[in-house]
Amino acid sequence: MKRRIEILLPILLLGGLLFAEMSPEVYRQLQQEAQEYFIIKVEMVHTPLWIFSRDKPVEVTARILQVLRSGKGAKEQDSIEIHYQSYKPKRGWVGPRPVPVLAKGEDYHAFLAWSDEDGYFVPAARGYSFDPPVPEFR
Repeated sequence: MKRRIEILLPILLLGGLLFAEMSPEVYRQLQQEAQEYFIIKVEMVHTPLWIFSRDKPVEVTARILQVLRSGKGAKEQDSIEIHYQSYKPKRGWVGPRPVPVLAKGEDYHAFLAWSDEDGYFVPAARGYSFDPPVPEFR
């Protein structure tokens, strides 16, 4: 019995780390490595009815207000499509920050990547894809 506990305890502890929140430094690095960095204004948000899952598909149409970095050659005033899944965690959730559902008419920083396969942009910095740059901590 004691041997079983010695084996199971590390597995349970390490398993919890797989779903732990990431440090701000990791999010900052993801933002810095994003191919595309824009300031956008959301023009349309479509979230199909999704009742049997905590993952909600989100489709956003936005206008680029400012291009801060673009590997794709995007320009100001271009209209773009962003598709992603927004996870609604249970109460007491401890884990990576979910990508939020954006609000129509609001302005956001957008750290994105282009999906050649699908033909639209996707979030590149997980739950911080639509937040201002994470400051460097020392």
